[in-house]
Amino acid sequence: MRRLTVFGFVSLFLSTAASAQTDSKGSISFGSQGLFGGAHTSASGTGFSDSDTSLGTALGGGVDFRLAQTIGWRVQSDYLQTRFFGSVQNNFRFSTGVVVRF
Repeated sequence: MRRLTVFGFVSLFLSTAASAQTDSKGSISFGSQGLFGGAHTSASGTGFSDSDTSLGTALGGGVDFRLAQTIGWRVQSDYLQTRFFGSVQNNFRFSTGVVVRF
């Protein structure tokens, strides 16, 4: 039996090209963003290797909850699209974490 091992990586290099909007309502802040840039993928395995670079787009928004004067909690999601190897990949990204304001 022949064993096949595959390694794959995707790198995104996105920057704000349009706008990042925020709106505060008391202790809650809403935000939206549009990010555009490059995306690169590479895969290799037993007997093959391939890579591609394409345009990457991320559109999304989120909510910041102020917990204290300088501490908050952020919940955000993005629609992420890449175009590798002649086809379109549509993905969803969700993130959450602590916000520290200075």
